Amino acid sequence: MPTHDDEAVAVPARRKPGRPRKLIQPVPAPEPVIPAPDEDLSTLDAAAVRALLGGISTWTLRRMILCDENFPEPFSVAGGFRRWLRSDFGRYLRAQADRAAAEKAARMAAKASRSRPA
Repeated sequence: MPTHDDEAVAVPARRKPGRPRKLIQPVPAPEPVIPAPDEDLSTLDAAAVRALLGGISTWTLRRMILCDENFPEPFSVAGGFRRWLRSDFGRYLRAQADRAAAEKAARMAAKASRSRPA
């Protein structure tokens, strides 16, 4: 019987038949995002985002996160709270306003072409 750890012989543990061990794949680190010098890095919580969107409900916000591919991606802070960057959210609202203005201009142009006498 060995009295010291250096005298002990390493014997591999026997594993009974069954499910094999899971292999953990390394996850590559994401590329760091360097913000522009004029970008606003303050954050908005879910209540502020809902208020900016006209007082929508929590479930409507969740649907927008899941279904709208242009909606800014939230990030988690300590405790699982979701936050959005104010600058990302401002870009989203500007893009939505530009898209709505373009659709309205197209509707008005179509309406004007129908009402002209031939």
